[in-house]
Amino acid sequence: AGVASASSGGADFSVEVVERVIKATSMVGLISLSLDLLTSLLREGCDTLPSAMCYTAVLNALRKNGRIDRLEETLTELANASRRIRRKYAQEGVQSMQEKFDL
Repeated sequence: AGVASASSGGADFSVEVVERVIKATSMVGLISLSLDLLTSLLREGCDTLPSAMCYTAVLNALRKNGRIDRLEETLTELANASRRIRRKYAQEGVQSMQEKFDL
């Protein structure tokens, strides 16, 4: 699988490992760490969204702790990342079609 740049102490971990750490940390109440790791997966360079298992655990932890304002911010970050990724793939598709048909 791909390697995330979600680094800790210079080590890179796979996206799947980081997602599981996010879920575990949010379930035990380490919300700040969960949010930092989730934000690292949503940064500009990533081409995929984190799994629903991952970000749902963070959203549930935020809701249970009454941090509705941060929950809304996190949902906005997820939506923005989704739009950015969708635009990127749409643009790549257009370029591919243009190359294919020499447009």
